[in-house]
Amino acid sequence: MRPRQILMVPIALAVIGLAFAFTIPGTFQCKGEAACFSGTVTGIADGGTIVVDGRHVRLALASAPDWHSEGGAAASFLEGACPVGSTVLVDEDDGSPGGAYGQVSGVVYCGGGILNRALLESGHGTLDPGSCRASEFAAEWWAREHGC
Repeated sequence: MRPRQILMVPIALAVIGLAFAFTIPGTFQCKGEAACFSGTVTGIADGGTIVVDGRHVRLALASAPDWHSEGGAAASFLEGACPVGSTVLVDEDDGSPGGAYGQVSGVVYCGGGILNRALLESGHGTLDPGSCRASEFAAEWWAREHGC
């Protein structure tokens, strides 16, 4: 590598880190009346669902292909963005308490950011506009930014 290229790597990493750090104010707080819990990521179920202490948590407002579709790119993205062993905060969606198929649907805060937002912005997931009507998170800036 040339010296100029070597200098660009730490600068690019610093810019990415700052963008992620200032995405969300310092502490996360749950909203609404539904469940709010923290735990450890114990698995990735599919492109839009993680497992927290054995509970399946579907990322509210986000749709993504499962493991077998498109080579599992969305699930692989989740593995990188919020790896097994990460501590997360889950804010269950008041608009769908209990979730479908025994899953919790909610917003997941992981690694200083919103995992739902990260999935949408990565291009590995898409906003589910049909869920905007019921979701308590539809008015959040990141959801509006993606079409709610």
